[in-house]
Amino acid sequence: MKNSLIPTFVAMMLFALCQSQTVFAADSAGFEAFLPEDTLMYAEIDLSDGAVKALKRLSLWKVYQDPMIQAKVEEELEKSKKEIKKAIGLSTEDLKSMLGGKMAIAIPSVRKVKKQVPDFEADPDREMEDLDLDFEEEGQEEPDEKVEGEEGNGPPMKTVTESEPNLLILFDAGPNSKKLQANVAKIIQTAIDNEERIRKNETFKGVPYQVLIDKEKTKSEKQVDGKNMEWNADYLAFLPNGWCSITQDEKTLKDLISRVKGAGFAPLSKHRPFRVVQKRFKDCQVFAYASFSGLMEMNEATGGEEAEEMTKAVMKAMGLDESLSIGYGVYEDKGALKFRSFMPMQDMKAGLMGIFNAEAPKKALAIVPEDAVVFGGGKIDPMKMWNGMYAFMNQILKMQGEDPEDMKQTIAQFEAAMGISIKKDVLAALGGEFFFYLPVQTLEGESKAKDGLNEPALEMVFGLTIRGAAGIDKIIKAISLRTGQNPKTEKYKNFNVMERRIAYSEDYLLVASTERALRQAIDLRDGEGKPISSRAGFRRAIASLDGAHKWLLYCDAKSLCSLIAQGIKMSAEQKARWEPEGPIRGKERKNDIKGEEKESSLSEDNRWTLKLLDMIAKRLEYVVYAQVDDPDGFLIEAVIK
Repeated sequence: MKNSLIPTFVAMMLFALCQSQTVFAADSAGFEAFLPEDTLMYAEIDLSDGAVKALKRLSLWKVYQDPMIQAKVEEELEKSKKEIKKAIGLSTEDLKSMLGGKMAIAIPSVRKVKKQVPDFEADPDREMEDLDLDFEEEGQEEPDEKVEGEEGNGPPMKTVTESEPNLLILFDAGPNSKKLQANVAKIIQTAIDNEERIRKNETFKGVPYQVLIDKEKTKSEKQVDGKNMEWNADYLAFLPNGWCSITQDEKTLKDLISRVKGAGFAPLSKHRPFRVVQKRFKDCQVFAYASFSGLMEMNEATGGEEAEEMTKAVMKAMGLDESLSIGYGVYEDKGALKFRSFMPMQDMKAGLMGIFNAEAPKKALAIVPEDAVVFGGGKIDPMKMWNGMYAFMNQILKMQGEDPEDMKQTIAQFEAAMGISIKKDVLAALGGEFFFYLPVQTLEGESKAKDGLNEPALEMVFGLTIRGAAGIDKIIKAISLRTGQNPKTEKYKNFNVMERRIAYSEDYLLVASTERALRQAIDLRDGEGKPISSRAGFRRAIASLDGAHKWLLYCDAKSLCSLIAQGIKMSAEQKARWEPEGPIRGKERKNDIKGEEKESSLSEDNRWTLKLLDMIAKRLEYVVYAQVDDPDGFLIEAVIK
């Protein structure tokens, strides 16, 4: 892939999509109808007029269209126009005029490849000597290049068989197919003129195709079916139905041509696992699919049989089987950008995945403030989580040839040392809900960085629901007896507060990064202030999900942008307090930095980022990420609006 033209074609189409003002819809038959049913991975991107219109309805598109962003885009584009023209032979106007239809990226199969690699097992004494580790000092001359096979110049070589994915790219330009062909011809001719490619014309079943040979690597160590490859090459063809296809495997191209010409085969479009996933993503502008068996083959392709066996063991422990398929989609909905991933499952309670099938947080909502910048939470069964994780680790240890009894003994030693039982004391004390949030805050330099600068301290609260204070009291007492340390405890309202950062009551255990954040949470629990459930923006974010949520992560865009802006300003101001002379970074200035001097402490990048954050804060309202209730599998959604 490093020397392939494929990344150029993909980048070209995506760039055109972002730059396009008008494209045309195309009646596409669907690439999946011409791919084999055992296709490992498949993704398609809608490049039609409908996709562009959907793109322009997004809140994020309004950010992109802001004059400040457009000025930056045009500035960078102006700089790169000549480079683009030189690299691929196309102008930006050429790119804008060639859209329509769809683009697909598929891995229909993997191929076995024989490669020559060093055999360190045959000569273990030379392994460290021949590892490519760069310990050379500056100025030291590099040794003469080793010649493999000559005595004393490297380890013996051996032949191994590996798998490599066959990547296939398909373009359907619809009514713009002639423009696409003309532009592709320009790209190829530019590569030839730049002496990067050698072209060879071939024909298969009456369909002409081009072999674009990498001129710098006309010889290769790779072998396919025991035969030497004469070159690394891309294979490109315009099919009878108007599609453009490009791949690095000649057989993959010929198989595609045969199917387009009417050869009988079982298509991906009728493969049940694919159809189960695809029906969840019918309105998506971007759709991707992968099969579990395909992922295992990909693992074998990159990591060998050991990686495949590890994948099987992990998936089994997680409660997944080899018929699993996974889908992912991106689409526009009423101006919101939505991301959706779906994994069908026959048993939602099986294995480790059953643990992560969390419930929605309820009690947590009463202690998170209305103006929280970020909030996340859910509910799981603590005992079920422990048992599931324990079984999962047992499975992994067995597969690695280790004795699971060692883990059991380690846990027992820990319990003896602390004087508590993880199951009977710790897990029995927990209520199951977990949550965290960032309150609205003014950053303060509370922590010292290694270079001596006061850096912004971020306030955060993490919490758990518990089954009464008695269980926590028991744990603290047991640990205190074993360690000889008795944490300082005080009462604040109905909470026991330890070391000013940890507190617990009859129903909550709270840990905060600052004392102020901790007290704010306790005050809210005591009735001072409103919870996040009363916030209209939070309710709108929840309503944007396609169903009842389970665990979730919510972010208020305006508040988060403000918080990031504070951090940028404070960091710049803190650095400006130090003069260039001095022991570490200089002597800290005693006077405050104000007015023009404070403004001058910001770099040009800082100023541009602050303007961007301000613009985003005006355009976006929220981001929410959650598991949505679905009886047929795991459905995860993210919404940006």
